[in-house]
Amino acid sequence: MKKVKWTMHQAILLLVTGCTLFAIIAQTVAFEVISRQQIRRESLLSNDETLQRMEAELNSYKGDWQISSIEISSSNYSYDYSSKNG
Repeated sequence: MKKVKWTMHQAILLLVTGCTLFAIIAQTVAFEVISRQQIRRESLLSNDETLQRMEAELNSYKGDWQISSIEISSSNYSYDYSSKNG
């Protein structure tokens, strides 16, 4: 077996390369986690806003439908009975 002899230059180069790779990997993982959380948060907020708009729109249709049904009901009961009895 041959023993590998490390020079100071090689040791420093290996240490710097190792630290740089570790920093890049740690930064990538942190970015992925933070961006996933941010995308999820924005997606939930967007979904909530969309649901609120849909609810408001459905409520406006419901109000229009109730007014229309009241008008229809009113017109059904305002039948002129005097024309039949005459």
